[in-house]
Amino acid sequence: MAENDEINIYLIRHGEAGKSWDEDPDPGLSNKGEKQSIKLVSKLSDDLKKSDFKIDLDIRNYNEFDSKLTVQSKLYDNKNQIIKTFIEDVKIEALSSLKVNLSEEILEPLLWSAEQPNLYYFTTTLIQDGKETQAIGQQVGFRKVELKLGQILVNKQPILFKGVNRHEHDEFTGHVVSKESMLKDIEIMKQNNINAVRTSHYPNDPYWYELCNKYGIYLIDLLYCDHLVCKRNWG
Repeated sequence: MAENDEINIYLIRHGEAGKSWDEDPDPGLSNKGEKQSIKLVSKLSDDLKKSDFKIDLDIRNYNEFDSKLTVQSKLYDNKNQIIKTFIEDVKIEALSSLKVNLSEEILEPLLWSAEQPNLYYFTTTLIQDGKETQAIGQQVGFRKVELKLGQILVNKQPILFKGVNRHEHDEFTGHVVSKESMLKDIEIMKQNNINAVRTSHYPNDPYWYELCNKYGIYLIDLLYCDHLVCKRNWG
């Protein structure tokens, strides 16, 4: 497989695993003509002791000849140790696509919450003739979100949200917000016991989501939608 190949990875997230499609500001990246997107299927058991971890991959071969590949996915813990490896050898016919499904069970996952933002890291690599041709990665967290009797529970614990609205704005540079400025916002929020943020009124820079994952901030991620456009498209 060469530069004209495409890999699409769908990690379909349920409520306890992360954001849905319309909440993700950057679902796809491109590199040398190769498109990638990530979604996750991850479902915690009721006792929070294990989680199904399912990966759906769409691999596209744009070449006019068949390609033989190895798909290798790895899940790393917060100490950068590999805890799960998924390997699948595949053959893709010329000018066609192939769906690959991988699944494992994760035992005793460290759970994510604002108080304990335990994170894992997931990578998927395409290997051909012993060489890595493409790799992508993403943060992964395990959590279970429920609504019972009007109370939101995260990992079976009641949550009191102390939230703020946040515009992408810097006091010196306006709408040009640096990574350092975003980190400063996170630090101020944590110092003042703020545990939730609402992106007013549009998806934010992808780095902001990484910081919220890393430092433990519950996120209400707005999808910008003009009232008339929404009404026309969705009634």
